[in-house]
Amino acid sequence: MDDMSKEKVRPDLAEHANLIRQFVDHEITAAEFESRYLQLVKNDKVIHGKPAFGIIDELFYYVDEYFDDPDASDAERDLEVTNLRGHAREALERIRQVSGAGW
Repeated sequence: MDDMSKEKVRPDLAEHANLIRQFVDHEITAAEFESRYLQLVKNDKVIHGKPAFGIIDELFYYVDEYFDDPDASDAERDLEVTNLRGHAREALERIRQVSGAGW
C-alpha cells in the first residue's frame, strides 16, 4: 500500500480507517466491506478506548444490520448501500477527528 492510500490516523485505527475509506471511495463493494469489517472488528485485540471504541462499535452495528436482500428492487438495494456508505463516511470523519487528522 502506498502512502497516498494510507489514512493519517492513530496507528491503532489505521486498519479500520483504510478499510472504511476504501468503501467510502467506492473501491470495494458493500458486500466486501461488510465481510471485511465484521472480520476486522471481531478479530481486533486492541483496546481502543473512548471515543474510538464507540465509533468502531457504532459502525459495526450498522454493518451488521446491512442486508443485501436478493428479493429487493435495485432501488431498495441502492438505498441500503447508500445508507451504509453514509454511516461509514461519518465514522471515518470521526476517526480522523479523534486522531487529530480531521481535514
